[in-house]
Amino acid sequence: MKISFNPLNTFKIKNHNQKENYSPIRYRYNLKCDTVSFGTKKPAFQKIRELPKDAFLSEGLREYVLYHIGEKDIIELHKEYYKPLLDCKTLDEAKELYPEFQDVVDTKNIDPSKSKSYIIGQIARGEFSGLTMENASLEFLKRYVGELKKMQNDNINYFYISYPTTQKLIKFLNISLDERYKAILRNQRLSESHKSNWQDEEYKEKHSKRWQEGGKTQFSRAMNIRWQNEEFMKTHQIISLAKKLASTILHTTHVPTKKETGEMQKQILANWGFYENDRNVDEILKLAQKLCQHYNL
Repeated sequence: MKISFNPLNTFKIKNHNQKENYSPIRYRYNLKCDTVSFGTKKPAFQKIRELPKDAFLSEGLREYVLYHIGEKDIIELHKEYYKPLLDCKTLDEAKELYPEFQDVVDTKNIDPSKSKSYIIGQIARGEFSGLTMENASLEFLKRYVGELKKMQNDNINYFYISYPTTQKLIKFLNISLDERYKAILRNQRLSESHKSNWQDEEYKEKHSKRWQEGGKTQFSRAMNIRWQNEEFMKTHQIISLAKKLASTILHTTHVPTKKETGEMQKQILANWGFYENDRNVDEILKLAQKLCQHYNL
């Protein structure tokens, strides 16, 4: 994992060994820089850059993603590139705009009476609200590729068609994403989900209520078990160091509130890659310790 910083906000922190010497500490994780490096684990942007050309739906998508990957995550960039697809009225229009969809099967050209697909017959009979033989291919293309809608058990994203049937239909229509590309999208979703849980007040309150309902004894036993887990201990240490660093930074300008310190702590943790699904706690801990030592915290 390579961790570096780019000027987002610059704060001056006093070096206790050199009273008149001040140094800026910079926080934003910069995907284009490489100033501090530990270990060999690759960050998400590097994995994207190393994807072979055939992992992308088109060269246009590849160029767009690689050019902007230092600014936004892969999901945002993918949706931006295919945003015009959502305004297409026909599959032919979509194919003209994006040649990579030339091989997508158009349901309007399928004779339901000759098709062996049961779902095609259901669509032809109008069993799904808003879905017809005229628009089915385009609608699934928009949802699966354009909006990256997830397939799930209730499949609200795909006209309430069952999960396995949706998979079969998309394959039948020749709509696809490369498995290597999908793996990166999946990791990004997990990373965002993990990060939002840590920052969501309702989520934290929910877990707090569980603690109260479960009782202190049960909680104590669980914590004893967790403290025997080396990764949990390192994670706790990282959070503690981030909080110490956040407090020190904010104190250079004013006495911060708990909320301000908490927000700064979250920002630091995010820029260290703490919320990423494939994080490496050893590397993050080394970085946190190095920064705190540098500023004599």
